[in-house]
Amino acid sequence: MKNGYVMTMCMFPLLEKKEILKGIYFDNPQNIGEIKQVAEILRKANYSYSPFPETYKQFGKEYISLEFMKDRFYEKYKNDKDIQKRKGKNKYKNIYYHLAKNWVIVRFDNDIRNEEVKIELAKTTSAIDENKYKVVDTYEDYEDAIKFLNLLTFISLENDSLLDHSFLIPECFDIYGFGYESHNLKALIIDLLVFATHKSKEKENPNDFRYCRFDKVYEKLKLYENIVIDKLDNELIQYIADNLEIYNQLHEDKMRIVSLVSMLELLIAHNPDSSRYNIEDSIRKQFSTKILVILHLNNMVDNPKELEKLLLLIYDLRSSIAHGSFNNINSICEKIYKWRKLYDNDFMDYGDGWTEFEILDYINVLLRKYFRVILRHYLTDKTLFDILKK
Repeated sequence: MKNGYVMTMCMFPLLEKKEILKGIYFDNPQNIGEIKQVAEILRKANYSYSPFPETYKQFGKEYISLEFMKDRFYEKYKNDKDIQKRKGKNKYKNIYYHLAKNWVIVRFDNDIRNEEVKIELAKTTSAIDENKYKVVDTYEDYEDAIKFLNLLTFISLENDSLLDHSFLIPECFDIYGFGYESHNLKALIIDLLVFATHKSKEKENPNDFRYCRFDKVYEKLKLYENIVIDKLDNELIQYIADNLEIYNQLHEDKMRIVSLVSMLELLIAHNPDSSRYNIEDSIRKQFSTKILVILHLNNMVDNPKELEKLLLLIYDLRSSIAHGSFNNINSICEKIYKWRKLYDNDFMDYGDGWTEFEILDYINVLLRKYFRVILRHYLTDKTLFDILKK
């Protein structure tokens, strides 16, 4: 990757770069070349759909503008000396440059190899500090760094759904010209608005980076870093990380359900003896029973008998999708809907029935929740899974 960094969805001034997973660093842009690149992305992201005004001068203070977001951000942290100190050092009048200077990026290689960045840097400095831009070789392949950081984010942040609210936007630098059709890029400014205007007196939730200051999110990532960092060479974990990246690109709930069930099977199921068992039926039973055990160990089971029925329905749904038995999907979704009405404490019945889309989305979210818990458990207690897979 020619730039050596990608953007996150967060704006937050950092006094120093913060390491994660041995060789990945959270940082702010450190020179005019990087600031210019990030500013250009923010500008095009703003203009990709119904742009906000840039300054108060355009339409007055009664309209939401980028300058309003910036001011609300600093007002929100008016008692934070470090943030106010960074504000004082930010002299850019151009709003995009001002925001870009404080944007959180993920740096994989501190060596400034991009010629365009070097040219911009040369305009502002007489020499490059070689120590400042020392190469970090641990993650030479930025795609590996992205997938492992996405894996850590998925494990760490309960409200991070990967697909709907991605923490990283690596596509922004893949081609100079950028992939602005990405919904993540379009969400950049909206998330900034949400974060800047979220009331600071409310308890910030590090499980959702859109509502929490970055350093609190970083603390949550560091909390789970230790269960991931020594498993990165594990072939199964690498395969799951690769599959999570594929899942991240899926936009159809049926395929997402098949993907999640397959990853769960990797962790819990063994291949049964075809001479003794019906393979499909055996894996179906393993799926329900073993997930039930692990969820119980994580205090997530109130009614084992009924949850087992739901898990069996989920596996039947997966099988109907995977084998092209689309006529069965509707009837299974109806059974899941009836189960929800009886046993889902969060279910709200407005009396307007159900749709296949709603049920598939519900199962996708539920599987994601279960998979996160089970993957965490695997990373902390592999012996249990070795026993379960016998």
